[in-house]
Amino acid sequence: MFSVHIPKTGGTTFQTVLGQEFGARLVLDYDLPREEVNRLIGGGDAFCIHGHFRLEKYADVGDATYVTWMRDPIDRLISWYNFWSNYRFPDHMLWRHVHYGQMDFLTFAKLKFIQDEQSRYFSGRSLDDFAFVGVTELFSEGMELFRDQFNISCDLANLPRLRDSGKFRKLFDRSQLSRKELAILYDAHGVDTQLYHQAVAHFRKNAQRFSASAVVEKGARSARKKDEAADYAKLMWGGQYLPAETEQSALSHRELISQRLQRAGITKIRGSYYYGDAWPVNVWDSFRPELADRLLHALRDNGYNTVILLIPAGLELLKRKRPADYAQFLKDLTFLLGRIRSMGLTYAYRIGYGWEGYPVDEHRGHHLFSLISPGPIQQNYLTILAELWQMVKDDPLFLMGFTTWEDLISNPINLATKEPPERKALMAKEIGYRGGAKGIPDLKDPDLIGYLEHIDDCYVEFMYMIKKVFPPVTLEVRVDHTPVYDATGTMHPYIHHKQMIEPDTDVLGTYFGTYMMIGPTPRTAEQAVEGMERAHMHTRQVAPFSKAFVDQFNFVMREKVFSQFEPLEASEIKRFLGMMVDWFDARTVGYATWSFVDYMTDIISNCSFRLGLEGWSVEGNARLVEVQEEGLPAPARQVMMAAGSSLSGSNIRHYSPWVKDGWIVIEAALDPEAVLTVDLGGDLRRQYQAADFTKDALGVLPRLIRPFEGQTRGFKLRVEAGGARIARASMGGDLCSNGGLTVGFGENEISQLVAAFNRQVQERSGDGR
Repeated sequence: MFSVHIPKTGGTTFQTVLGQEFGARLVLDYDLPREEVNRLIGGGDAFCIHGHFRLEKYADVGDATYVTWMRDPIDRLISWYNFWSNYRFPDHMLWRHVHYGQMDFLTFAKLKFIQDEQSRYFSGRSLDDFAFVGVTELFSEGMELFRDQFNISCDLANLPRLRDSGKFRKLFDRSQLSRKELAILYDAHGVDTQLYHQAVAHFRKNAQRFSASAVVEKGARSARKKDEAADYAKLMWGGQYLPAETEQSALSHRELISQRLQRAGITKIRGSYYYGDAWPVNVWDSFRPELADRLLHALRDNGYNTVILLIPAGLELLKRKRPADYAQFLKDLTFLLGRIRSMGLTYAYRIGYGWEGYPVDEHRGHHLFSLISPGPIQQNYLTILAELWQMVKDDPLFLMGFTTWEDLISNPINLATKEPPERKALMAKEIGYRGGAKGIPDLKDPDLIGYLEHIDDCYVEFMYMIKKVFPPVTLEVRVDHTPVYDATGTMHPYIHHKQMIEPDTDVLGTYFGTYMMIGPTPRTAEQAVEGMERAHMHTRQVAPFSKAFVDQFNFVMREKVFSQFEPLEASEIKRFLGMMVDWFDARTVGYATWSFVDYMTDIISNCSFRLGLEGWSVEGNARLVEVQEEGLPAPARQVMMAAGSSLSGSNIRHYSPWVKDGWIVIEAALDPEAVLTVDLGGDLRRQYQAADFTKDALGVLPRLIRPFEGQTRGFKLRVEAGGARIARASMGGDLCSNGGLTVGFGENEISQLVAAFNRQVQERSGDGR
């Protein structure tokens, strides 16, 4: 028997009754790992498991009996509010909301992340799947029915009363609500209201000895006005209260990610991000359709079954300020989706990626801030997401969208707090924060905790709005914390609260989950697994009922910015991946590596001429052409350069103007007599000929990949003799490895290990692809 204890429905009293009946065979599952429950029951089948868990946690158990209790949504909220007001739980987000915010009941009841709390425990399942559904308002009568139905011994005359009403302060009760306020709250919790209506009908069906009038009288006993009883009866029995949009409840829109995987024909996501031959910052403004097939074939050949695509936050800027470039994005996205589908790969969207390098002059940090602030920019972005949802909603290969803290929260927290006072005041007004006299507080200001709570609330609101226009969306659960300081300068960890919008899958971002969590010195495979487990256990604290999708599964991160963290040695990586096969199988719906091809951190805008000659200064006879190469799925955009012509590139807007020390990558076909000068400013001037370029497995034309040392001041190509066709021209400060194929599209030891790991996971999951 599984007894689902929905908070504040009488489950603690019911637990005492179950304890009297089952004794040592009663297992309390209040956030217990599934493995621990299995250990406690020891393979027996005559147990009762009782606690706060959702149905999908034990979906694999056959021939199970489910029981639960439900309560009038408003009465349950009142009880919940009084509970948080009476006890101290300083580590819990809800307690902090009520206590520090001195929150009144109506504000509490309208919090987005607690709306329809009861329905979440059902995971989209029907009440018909339950052998018993009690109604808290008729607890004694329900216990009598439960006793008779399951033939248990229970002293109904002496049911335990666990709450000492003399010590428990009822700060709020139903009589303080007007009829209008009741209607507003029932509407705000429409899914729970509908489900409770069904629960009462379910109870009536199973307890014909009780009359409907008795239930109505019981439920309306605390009504402030006599005529409210009629409204309450109408709500419970007539079914006429719920408007049409509520009847099409969120239950039907809360698609389980696991169900979408099943529809797509897979059980485990083995994913990787797709950047073409670029990197995350310029994947779309340097998109090359001619490379799509060979890149996707390589992804699939290396054991991946899912492609993760970045959906930039800057699309709102692009559509508003450069509509032609936005139209190009839609065209390129449509093309790429067609190639992904043709290869039978599944795909997902990372929504709101905040680091893209579109050529739009705007304060990027402020724009990201505006996305989670009520206003026209937020509405514009939601309109774009609605448009993107229409492109994929009927595609069984599309799995989900997800957002990350790194994209949408890091700027409002880490950067907005460091802005000049004038901009901080402007941003505080925009987001509606009024908690500090100086606008957005500094990182060590005691007012920071109030600002963080406000940011969390805004993020919650934004996620709910996203879910309305893009239903299968989930989000990253943050595995670290933000330090806050009190008036004495003492630091306290602020744990960001979980926004419950998706019932079965959460994103666990492991950018900090493997070697970065175990310190800057080389460690063992066992310690890396411990780092993953710590991250996962933290996720379970805020989302105990969900499986994880592990985003950015990075165990190698060879980039200058992370040079203080030493990666695991290759031998330890092999052992680590061997251990992680079982780990992923038990705890997740899959993972995505950050890339399957290493990349250079381009700083040159529009380096593949996808946006024409935007950002380039042309001298002499140089022109843009489209060339259809044999066997490629789309034409390639190239620049034809005659002798004496030159191209001068500009840097991506929000990156430092020019780098010191780095690499150049140029893809070009040079005439035999041609000489190409690459001028990076100062003494950094080099000349190359056709023999310096090598044809590899990635480029359409031969490529030149060369390091340089020194401070650059520009990026200019000049053809001194002959002619040249340029397909890509870029410069960056680093060649980055995340364990994928090399920049030259060749295998290395780590990429071979990753491919083998993907195939092991595939074999374990039994997926056909």
